[in-house]
Amino acid sequence: GALLFQIDPAPYKAALAEAQAVFSQAKRDFDRASTLMRQKALSPREFDQARSSFDAARAQLDTAKINLDYTTVRAPISGYTSEENVSEGTLVAADTTLLTRVTQLDPMYVEFAYPDTEAMLQRQAVASGAITLPEDKLLRVEIVFKDGTSYPKEAAIRFTDSIISPDTGTVRARAIVENAEQAILPGQFVRARVKGMTQRQAIGIPEKALMQGPMGMFVYTVNAENKAVI
Repeated sequence: GALLFQIDPAPYKAALAEAQAVFSQAKRDFDRASTLMRQKALSPREFDQARSSFDAARAQLDTAKINLDYTTVRAPISGYTSEENVSEGTLVAADTTLLTRVTQLDPMYVEFAYPDTEAMLQRQAVASGAITLPEDKLLRVEIVFKDGTSYPKEAAIRFTDSIISPDTGTVRARAIVENAEQAILPGQFVRARVKGMTQRQAIGIPEKALMQGPMGMFVYTVNAENKAVI
Protein backbone atom coordinates (compact mmCIF):
# COMPACT_ATOMS: atom_id res chain seq x y z
CA GLY A 1 0.00 0.00 0.00
CA ALA A 2 2.95 2.40 0.26
CA LEU A 3 3.20 5.01 -2.48
CA LEU A 4 6.17 4.22 -4.73
CA PHE A 5 5.71 6.35 -7.86
CA GLN A 6 3.38 9.06 -9.14
CA ILE A 7 2.82 9.21 -12.88
CA ASP A 8 1.72 12.57 -14.31
CA PRO A 9 -2.09 12.39 -14.03
CA ALA A 10 -2.94 15.47 -16.13
CA PRO A 11 -3.81 13.69 -19.43
CA TYR A 12 -5.76 11.01 -17.57
CA LYS A 13 -7.73 13.62 -15.63
CA ALA A 14 -8.63 15.28 -18.94
CA ALA A 15 -9.70 11.91 -20.39
CA LEU A 16 -11.82 11.28 -17.30
CA ALA A 17 -13.51 14.68 -17.64
CA GLU A 18 -14.27 13.98 -21.29
CA ALA A 19 -15.66 10.53 -20.47
CA GLN A 20 -17.77 12.05 -17.70
CA ALA A 21 -19.24 14.59 -20.14
CA VAL A 22 -20.03 11.90 -22.72
CA PHE A 23 -21.62 9.75 -20.03
CA SER A 24 -23.78 12.61 -18.75
CA GLN A 25 -25.06 13.35 -22.25
CA ALA A 26 -25.71 9.64 -22.91
CA LYS A 27 -27.61 9.36 -19.63
CA ARG A 28 -29.81 12.34 -20.51
CA ASP A 29 -30.49 10.86 -23.94
CA PHE A 30 -31.34 7.48 -22.41
CA ASP A 31 -33.66 9.03 -19.81
CA ARG A 32 -35.39 10.98 -22.56
CA ALA A 33 -35.66 7.86 -24.70
CA SER A 34 -37.11 5.91 -21.77
CA THR A 35 -39.81 8.51 -21.29
CA LEU A 36 -40.69 8.54 -24.97
CA MET A 37 -40.70 4.75 -25.02
CA ARG A 38 -43.24 4.62 -22.21
CA GLN A 39 -45.35 7.10 -24.18
CA LYS A 40 -44.97 4.91 -27.28
CA ALA A 41 -43.47 7.87 -29.09
CA LEU A 42 -40.18 6.16 -29.90
CA SER A 43 -39.37 3.09 -31.96
CA PRO A 44 -37.71 0.09 -30.26
CA ARG A 45 -34.69 0.49 -32.54
CA GLU A 46 -34.10 4.09 -31.45
CA PHE A 47 -34.52 3.09 -27.81
CA ASP A 48 -31.97 0.28 -28.20
CA GLN A 49 -29.52 2.71 -29.79
CA ALA A 50 -29.90 5.12 -26.86
CA ARG A 51 -29.39 2.31 -24.35
CA SER A 52 -26.30 1.02 -26.21
CA SER A 53 -24.81 4.52 -26.28
CA PHE A 54 -25.46 4.84 -22.54
CA ASP A 55 -23.80 1.47 -21.79
CA ALA A 56 -20.79 2.32 -23.97
CA ALA A 57 -20.38 5.71 -22.29
CA ARG A 58 -20.53 4.09 -18.85
CA ALA A 59 -17.84 1.57 -19.85
CA GLN A 60 -15.68 4.39 -21.22
CA LEU A 61 -16.08 6.28 -17.94
CA ASP A 62 -15.06 3.22 -15.91
CA THR A 63 -11.98 2.77 -18.11
CA ALA A 64 -11.00 6.41 -17.62
CA LYS A 65 -11.28 6.04 -13.84
CA ILE A 66 -9.11 2.89 -13.91
CA ASN A 67 -6.46 4.60 -16.03
CA LEU A 68 -6.35 7.55 -13.63
CA ASP A 69 -5.96 5.18 -10.66
CA TYR A 70 -2.98 3.57 -12.40
CA THR A 71 -1.07 6.85 -12.20
CA THR A 72 -0.62 6.20 -8.47
CA VAL A 73 1.74 3.23 -8.21
CA ARG A 74 1.54 1.56 -4.82
CA ALA A 75 3.29 -1.51 -3.47
CA PRO A 76 1.16 -4.58 -4.28
CA ILE A 77 2.77 -6.65 -1.51
CA SER A 78 4.65 -6.04 1.73
CA GLY A 79 8.39 -6.20 1.27
CA TYR A 80 11.45 -4.21 0.30
CA THR A 81 12.19 -2.36 -2.92
CA SER A 82 15.33 -2.42 -4.98
CA GLU A 83 16.72 0.85 -6.31
CA GLU A 84 14.48 2.82 -8.65
CA ASN A 85 15.16 2.23 -12.33
CA VAL A 86 13.77 5.59 -13.45
CA SER A 87 14.30 9.12 -12.18
CA GLU A 88 11.80 11.95 -11.87
CA GLY A 89 10.67 13.25 -15.25
CA THR A 90 11.46 10.05 -17.15
CA LEU A 91 9.02 8.99 -19.87
CA VAL A 92 7.59 5.56 -19.01
CA ALA A 93 5.44 3.14 -20.98
CA ALA A 94 2.92 0.64 -19.63
CA ASP A 95 4.01 -3.03 -19.55
CA THR A 96 7.53 -2.19 -20.79
CA THR A 97 9.18 0.15 -18.27
CA LEU A 98 10.43 -1.48 -15.07
CA LEU A 99 10.13 1.01 -12.21
CA THR A 100 11.52 -1.08 -9.35
CA ARG A 101 11.26 -4.51 -7.77
CA VAL A 102 9.36 -5.29 -4.60
CA THR A 103 10.61 -8.41 -2.82
CA GLN A 104 8.68 -10.16 -0.09
CA LEU A 105 11.01 -11.32 2.69
CA ASP A 106 8.57 -12.77 5.20
CA PRO A 107 7.50 -15.44 4.55
CA MET A 108 10.00 -16.77 2.01
CA TYR A 109 9.66 -19.40 -0.69
CA VAL A 110 12.29 -22.14 -0.74
CA GLU A 111 12.21 -23.83 -4.13
CA PHE A 112 13.99 -27.06 -4.98
CA ALA A 113 13.61 -30.11 -7.20
CA TYR A 114 14.08 -33.85 -6.93
CA PRO A 115 14.54 -36.58 -9.61
CA ASP A 116 11.43 -38.01 -11.23
CA THR A 117 12.63 -41.55 -10.48
CA GLU A 118 12.77 -40.70 -6.80
CA ALA A 119 9.27 -39.23 -6.95
CA MET A 120 7.95 -42.41 -8.59
CA LEU A 121 9.61 -44.66 -5.99
CA GLN A 122 8.21 -42.53 -3.16
CA ARG A 123 4.67 -42.75 -4.53
CA GLN A 124 4.97 -46.51 -4.87
CA ALA A 125 6.39 -46.84 -1.35
CA VAL A 126 3.60 -44.72 0.15
CA ALA A 127 0.96 -46.73 -1.73
CA SER A 128 2.43 -50.04 -0.49
CA GLY A 129 2.81 -48.83 3.08
CA ALA A 130 6.60 -49.09 3.10
CA ILE A 131 6.72 -45.33 3.75
CA THR A 132 4.24 -43.44 5.93
CA LEU A 133 3.50 -39.73 5.83
CA PRO A 134 2.75 -37.39 8.76
CA GLU A 135 -0.83 -37.20 9.95
CA ASP A 136 -1.33 -33.75 8.41
CA LYS A 137 0.26 -34.98 5.12
CA LEU A 138 2.67 -32.02 5.20
CA LEU A 139 6.38 -32.67 4.80
CA ARG A 140 8.79 -30.40 6.60
CA VAL A 141 12.05 -29.00 5.27
CA GLU A 142 15.18 -28.23 7.25
CA ILE A 143 17.07 -25.36 5.63
CA VAL A 144 20.85 -25.70 5.72
CA PHE A 145 23.16 -22.81 4.82
CA LYS A 146 26.45 -23.08 2.95
CA ASP A 147 28.44 -23.11 6.18
CA GLY A 148 26.52 -26.17 7.37
CA THR A 149 24.40 -24.39 9.97
CA SER A 150 20.66 -24.95 10.01
CA TYR A 151 17.96 -22.31 10.01
CA PRO A 152 16.14 -22.49 13.37
CA LYS A 153 12.66 -22.66 11.83
CA GLU A 154 11.40 -25.49 9.66
CA ALA A 155 9.56 -24.88 6.44
CA ALA A 156 6.47 -26.72 5.22
CA ILE A 157 6.09 -27.96 1.64
CA ARG A 158 2.96 -26.31 0.28
CA PHE A 159 3.34 -27.01 -3.42
CA THR A 160 4.57 -29.89 -5.54
CA ASP A 161 4.42 -29.59 -9.30
CA SER A 162 2.20 -31.97 -11.23
CA ILE A 163 4.54 -32.20 -14.21
CA ILE A 164 8.12 -33.32 -14.75
CA SER A 165 10.54 -30.84 -16.28
CA PRO A 166 11.60 -32.20 -19.69
CA ASP A 167 14.90 -30.31 -19.44
CA THR A 168 16.10 -31.66 -16.09
CA GLY A 169 13.89 -34.70 -15.43
CA THR A 170 12.98 -33.34 -12.01
CA VAL A 171 9.84 -32.36 -10.11
CA ARG A 172 9.66 -28.85 -8.62
CA ALA A 173 8.60 -28.30 -5.02
CA ARG A 174 8.13 -25.21 -2.88
CA ALA A 175 8.31 -24.79 0.88
CA ILE A 176 7.27 -21.71 2.86
CA VAL A 177 9.23 -20.55 5.89
CA GLU A 178 8.96 -17.64 8.31
CA ASN A 179 11.71 -15.09 7.83
CA ALA A 180 10.98 -12.29 10.27
CA GLU A 181 14.68 -11.79 11.05
CA GLN A 182 15.52 -11.69 7.31
CA ALA A 183 18.19 -14.34 7.70
CA ILE A 184 17.32 -15.68 4.23
CA LEU A 185 17.59 -13.40 1.20
CA PRO A 186 16.07 -13.77 -2.27
CA GLY A 187 18.31 -15.69 -4.63
CA GLN A 188 20.30 -17.24 -1.80
CA PHE A 189 21.45 -20.84 -2.26
CA VAL A 190 20.51 -23.20 0.55
CA ARG A 191 20.13 -26.94 0.97
CA ALA A 192 16.68 -28.37 1.62
CA ARG A 193 16.55 -31.46 3.83
CA VAL A 194 13.06 -32.97 3.58
CA LYS A 195 11.66 -34.56 6.72
CA GLY A 196 8.46 -36.31 7.70
CA MET A 197 8.44 -39.56 5.76
CA THR A 198 9.00 -42.68 7.86
CA GLN A 199 10.46 -45.74 6.16
CA ARG A 200 9.91 -49.08 7.84
CA GLN A 201 12.69 -51.66 8.14
CA ALA A 202 15.28 -49.20 6.89
CA ILE A 203 19.06 -49.50 7.17
CA GLY A 204 21.02 -46.39 8.04
CA ILE A 205 24.25 -45.72 6.09
CA PRO A 206 26.80 -42.88 6.26
CA GLU A 207 25.83 -39.92 4.12
CA LYS A 208 29.25 -39.90 2.46
CA ALA A 209 28.39 -43.31 0.94
CA LEU A 210 25.64 -41.72 -1.15
CA MET A 211 26.42 -40.76 -4.73
CA GLN A 212 24.33 -39.21 -7.46
CA GLY A 213 24.02 -40.14 -11.12
CA PRO A 214 21.62 -39.74 -14.05
CA MET A 215 19.13 -42.11 -12.36
CA GLY A 216 19.27 -40.35 -9.01
CA MET A 217 20.94 -41.26 -5.72
CA PHE A 218 22.76 -44.60 -5.40
CA VAL A 219 25.34 -46.48 -3.32
CA TYR A 220 27.96 -49.07 -4.13
CA THR A 221 27.70 -52.49 -2.51
CA VAL A 222 29.99 -55.49 -2.62
CA ASN A 223 28.46 -58.59 -4.20
CA ALA A 224 29.24 -62.27 -3.65
CA GLU A 225 32.14 -62.03 -6.10
CA ASN A 226 33.71 -59.31 -3.99
CA LYS A 227 33.02 -56.71 -6.69
CA ALA A 228 31.59 -53.20 -6.21
CA VAL A 229 28.25 -52.80 -7.96
CA ILE A 230 25.62 -50.03 -8.01
